[in-house]
Formats: sequence, C-alpha cells, structure tokens
Amino acid sequence: MVQIKIGLIGDQQSGKSSFVSRCVSNTCPNYYEPTLGVDAVDKFYSPKSGNIHVTFWDFSGRLDFV
Repeated sequence: MVQIKIGLIGDQQSGKSSFVSRCVSNTCPNYYEPTLGVDAVDKFYSPKSGNIHVTFWDFSGRLDFV
C-alpha cells in the first residue's frame, strides 16, 4: 500500500477545507465553518495497480492555532 500525506496551509477562507471535501467526498459545503486547529481526513483509493492511502491535513488559517 502506498501512503501519501498532504498538508494544506494557507490564509483563512482560501478554500483549503472545500478542496479536501471535494477530494474526499466529491461535495462542496454550502456554508463557511472555520477549521479550529487541524483536521485530518483519510481517503482510500483502489486502482488496478494497488491500494493508495491519502491523508489530508487541513491546518487552520489563523496563526494562533498553528
């Protein structure tokens, strides 16, 4: 199994959480909910060549949470 870890760091309200939601569940939230601290989300892919485990680390855009 291949493991990939992706850390998303950027300004507040720049679309980091929406990007993760789109990658993991193919949806985009209709409302803004700020990330407090960090969110970690796992996604598993199973292409013909093998299994892939991707972990998205979505960090808050506020400096006091980093």
